[in-house]
Amino acid sequence: RRHLREAVRLRRDGPETQLGISEGHLGLLELTLGHYREAGRLFYSALKHTPPEEKALLAHRYECLGRYYLSLRSHSRAAEYFARAMAFAPNSDLQINLALCRFRGGDPDGALLMLRAMKGELDDPLRRASLLNLEATICQALKQTDLAEKLQQEAIELLTKTRGAAHPSLAPLLANLGVLRFESGRVDEAISPLEQAKDLLKDRIESHHQSYVEILYYLAACRPGKESIQEA
Repeated sequence: RRHLREAVRLRRDGPETQLGISEGHLGLLELTLGHYREAGRLFYSALKHTPPEEKALLAHRYECLGRYYLSLRSHSRAAEYFARAMAFAPNSDLQINLALCRFRGGDPDGALLMLRAMKGELDDPLRRASLLNLEATICQALKQTDLAEKLQQEAIELLTKTRGAAHPSLAPLLANLGVLRFESGRVDEAISPLEQAKDLLKDRIESHHQSYVEILYYLAACRPGKESIQEA
């Protein structure tokens, strides 16, 4: 983080494109750390410093803004920026995020159709796991609990096999599995995946990060009156 800040400072008097690249990288780091206001400022500044002829960079700028608004749960704004990115450089990550926005916008059936149409096209384990995770979340919302858990387990097994049990991308999948079990009344079974998710995140993000706080909240709910309530 310190080195990226220094790069931004040094590039203020240089080519705008290079400044925008450094701002974009720093913005992604700030977003990961949960510093949403600073991330948004950097993403908009990076967009301002990206020339209109740099189509690939513009697509990346719009995708970053989509991720920023997704973190803020402003799904209509996120969808707007993901769609702009798709116009320059369509890819599976953008399609998955657009499906998420569609789901959060109140159209779970439409989101499922989008995801299932993509399944045969995804070979990358990380992207396929991301799709399965979102499909499971939507099925859970539709009260298809057994199918949701099956999809979530498939995503976790895929990532564990290809990336290892300590890979940080497992954290949201494990957290979602814990939440699914908690909300279906299997509180004791929810604790293990939630604890695993917490352990994967605790040394990688700051304690006030939204994802980490939500995990602590569910652990506190699983153990009323115990230490996790004080931690949350």
